[in-house]
Amino acid sequence: METDFCLDGANQDMADLKPLGDYILLGMKYLYEAQQLCDVTLAVEQKRFHCHRVFLASVSSYFQAMFTSCMAESRASEVHLKEVLPEAVEHVLKFVYTAQVELSPETAEDLYTVAYRLQVLPLQHLCSRYLISKLTLDNCLGIYNLALIHNDTALLRAALRIISQNLQLVCLQEEFLHLDLRTLVNIISADGLLVSAELEVFRAAKRWADFQPEERYPIFSEVALHFRLSLLTHTEMKEIKNEICHSMKCEETIRRIHELQNIEVRPRETMRLRMGMFDEKIVCVDLQVREDPNLNDCEFKIDCFDPVLEKWETIQALKSLMHPGCVAIEDKLFVAGGQHKDNSISNTLHEYDPLDNCWIQHPSMSVARTMHGFLAFNQKLYALGGCNETAFLDSVECFDMKKQTWALVDKLPLPLRAFSCAVFRSKLYIIGGTTLKRNHAVVHNNVLIYNVSLSSWNQVPLESHCSILAGAVAIDSGIAVIGGYAKDSVNFQYSSLLDTELSNACRECVFLDESGRVSRQIRVPQLPRRIAAAGIVCWKNRIYVLGGENVDTFYNTVRYWIPGDLYWSLSKKRLPVPYSGVSRFGCASLKFPQSKILSLFGGKELNLSQTDTATKVLQSDSK
Repeated sequence: METDFCLDGANQDMADLKPLGDYILLGMKYLYEAQQLCDVTLAVEQKRFHCHRVFLASVSSYFQAMFTSCMAESRASEVHLKEVLPEAVEHVLKFVYTAQVELSPETAEDLYTVAYRLQVLPLQHLCSRYLISKLTLDNCLGIYNLALIHNDTALLRAALRIISQNLQLVCLQEEFLHLDLRTLVNIISADGLLVSAELEVFRAAKRWADFQPEERYPIFSEVALHFRLSLLTHTEMKEIKNEICHSMKCEETIRRIHELQNIEVRPRETMRLRMGMFDEKIVCVDLQVREDPNLNDCEFKIDCFDPVLEKWETIQALKSLMHPGCVAIEDKLFVAGGQHKDNSISNTLHEYDPLDNCWIQHPSMSVARTMHGFLAFNQKLYALGGCNETAFLDSVECFDMKKQTWALVDKLPLPLRAFSCAVFRSKLYIIGGTTLKRNHAVVHNNVLIYNVSLSSWNQVPLESHCSILAGAVAIDSGIAVIGGYAKDSVNFQYSSLLDTELSNACRECVFLDESGRVSRQIRVPQLPRRIAAAGIVCWKNRIYVLGGENVDTFYNTVRYWIPGDLYWSLSKKRLPVPYSGVSRFGCASLKFPQSKILSLFGGKELNLSQTDTATKVLQSDSK
């Protein structure tokens, strides 16, 4: 007699089962604790660990090579491990058999070293992350050396960051004096040193050399090769020259100093600024309105805001644009596309160099764009979607900064414009926007995510109703989406792709995680008023909202939010405009060389544009 088999019940039983890997791990843990079926013994000093050959080989390439080779260890019942501590091996085996480990500042470094030697990669990565979380000013040099020996890029980068930000304090530590030449050179060569003068780098290196003068003075010329002498003033050069002449007799360095002292303007190729030699400011591209009768179609001013001093300055002009793409990479600003006063659309790409206070034109995009996305990732610039006089665009093109060429990449899933966008953890995010459907610009209430390494787009629903002309900015743990317009459909005239009738803006701000979904872990407070099309930028640990609009109302206010605060703060300074406000301009956070550095290269300080008169206009806007 046949028995009926309930497929649904079987599926439910299967769903209740644990993964097979859990059973294997539990089984091996039991066999290890019961010391059953063990076929190899690890001998460490006077201690013996009875283990399972096949299991060790499955989790460690070290043991795999040992047990599958022609070496004697592959057949031996007992294997001796040298230069490791029994306590550390015990912890490694506990992790291998139970996936559990207890880490502490006292044991983590030893365990990391043993895990590296035995090639237990999951444990090594776990120890590495733990050491990164425990980095301090006191242990950063030791952990840097550990990372250097084991070629751990993530740990090395994290330790170097602490050293670079605190060189003046780190060089006073006893451990700094015992660094080898290679490690010292790696440290003083870093662009990320938070020093305001190159003289600080020389003094740190000289303190290292003075500790063992007989051994280190003769090799100091090797150290001196990594000083950026062009960043020294003549007074600082004189100090270094006296030090070297009187004590070190480093003739090659003295010769280079002589050459630089005889040059009136320093050569640009010798210029690589340290991180501490920049001042970060907020750049606003085209703070002018189309209706301004004084607007010169040939050029316009670009303004930058110093949040520390709360003052506005102007930099070199460029041709007037509205809706330009704007992005900064360290101390370089890039502007692509945009709309001219006569409604023609631009396909140009310009780069601003603050050292020379000038613009450089690069090869143009293949398509003219406005209301598009413009992002930078891994030394490449991405122009995404947008529109021109005749069509919404779904094309995406990428500018390789090294090759100086544009190339088309994977298209958007649909034509899209007026969206917000950001880069987070090597992915490009497009939030909201409008697309064309039956001669109407319809809200695209989704998030598009482009995985650069996989060259693929993914789409997830946007759990927010504000998705047109919003602002987006990435911070440490996700993407903040600020304000914007919200409507199921907006009126659209086919005669002009550049005009759209919009409803009220919103005050809503949401936070997206890496999956593109709204995260409840971080709360971004509502804006004090309804704002869309504002300049949104992250400056240090703050998010700034500059200007913006709500249909026919325009703002000139500057507000900022510090993660963790309950409210937005209002800056004392406003946009430097003589009218009620402005929106739809480019905005980025840019690093400017400090005034002393500019003077070394014959540069001129930026023209200070005091805007007290302009910021007093329409005081009612602050209500």
